[in-house]
Amino acid sequence: MCKKVLILGGTGAIGEQLVQILLSENYKVFVTSRTPHKTDNVNLKYLLGNAHDEKFLKNILNEVYDAIVDFMQYDSIDEFRILLPIKIQSTKQYIFCSSARVYAGKEEILSEDSACLYGITDPIEAYAMNKISQERELLRLKSHNWTIIRPYITYNKERLQLGKFEKEEWLYRAIHNRTIVFPKEILEKVTTMTYAQDVARVVEQLLGNKEAFGNIIQITTSEFMCWRDILEIYLDVLEDKISYRPKVLLYENDIWRLSVDRKQNRKFDSSKVMKMCKVCFTKTEIGLKECLEAFIEEHRNFKKIAWTTQAKMDLLTDEITSLDEIDNNEDRMKYMMIRFGGYIFERKKGDLHKQWKIWAEDYARKDYIYMKNIFETNRKIGIFAVSNIARRITGAYRIANEDKTKKKILLFDSNSLRWGENVDGYIIQEPKDSVLKTLDVMIIASNQYYEEIYREYDYLEKLGIKIVSVKEFFRD
Repeated sequence: MCKKVLILGGTGAIGEQLVQILLSENYKVFVTSRTPHKTDNVNLKYLLGNAHDEKFLKNILNEVYDAIVDFMQYDSIDEFRILLPIKIQSTKQYIFCSSARVYAGKEEILSEDSACLYGITDPIEAYAMNKISQERELLRLKSHNWTIIRPYITYNKERLQLGKFEKEEWLYRAIHNRTIVFPKEILEKVTTMTYAQDVARVVEQLLGNKEAFGNIIQITTSEFMCWRDILEIYLDVLEDKISYRPKVLLYENDIWRLSVDRKQNRKFDSSKVMKMCKVCFTKTEIGLKECLEAFIEEHRNFKKIAWTTQAKMDLLTDEITSLDEIDNNEDRMKYMMIRFGGYIFERKKGDLHKQWKIWAEDYARKDYIYMKNIFETNRKIGIFAVSNIARRITGAYRIANEDKTKKKILLFDSNSLRWGENVDGYIIQEPKDSVLKTLDVMIIASNQYYEEIYREYDYLEKLGIKIVSVKEFFRD
């Protein structure tokens, strides 16, 4: 049986629950944290430092642990690849926390064998794509002293999600008597929410479980419900606890862009984990009610509030947040700029226009200067990986058009879910060879995925088509 466990990034929703469960089972628990923690428990030790730092990691891995449970988020596959051998060699079992967001499939019920996302460069899917790359690194290992776990949306009294919004975005508004905003397009979509304590119980049972070695295990309840029902559960609790039922505004546009998993129904097959572990998953309605009630009754604090998000929501709902709620001048300025002088919402047209009244034209003209040579020397321009940077290019192109520059721009993305999407008047296309070969130049508008995209399409250069990165002309 495992007795000495190191938890990397163990201060999150699942990690905190796991620590308490392990201590109750008399494990010796070591937890990395970048902030100091005090404890009177002799079996719990916090290791102060950054687990992303190779030197710190080597120092704490001088001794062998029975298990390492890794909840860290690695934004770079190179970082993960460098640190992985150090961890694998210092433990009998390495448990890597991936995510059930990795799935691409639209199957009615998803299992560990369901297809994963592939070749998507959209920044909104960066989290899922990074997890997939990291899983592949483990699958390539000759040793099999690892276990990959895939939880989905987990909740506890510190984390209560609604659609893509954390409690700091939706619950904060409700408690301050402002309207909750929610995307209408996913109101009837089915999702799965699992109590974080249940996930932690499963992780504890996987420690030292030989059946789990070299295996991928999704840890989710098999229960599911639509977002409308989850919203109603929250509203019922709030009405009972704060004596009024918060208003809800259903917006119809992708103002806050949704990831693939949120746009699709998400039901999971939990048969594999149920065979390996003895677990009784908490009923979703009961768990959500208990956690929200506890948050309100215990007067728990919100984490950092994103005031730019609150300003956009206030614009949608025609509400105003008192500046007394905002605790520093910098955030007050950000809120004021967006709420009263920045983004313009035209709800009658059903569209969101991100227009800075004073700076928009100047900004686009500055970008045009950066790109002038591209526009003047190429007649057919392709932009690959549609993002905010791509929108900067199309904005600069509009300035070029004013200067009577007759060019044609085409947008491409490897994410099939975006094909046909209208972005600033341009339709995103599938990157078919027959169309790509007609280009004069292809601009890769993603710094993060530049190398991956370039490797896939470098054959175009042999046909005389230039491939360039946005780094070549944007300086900021």
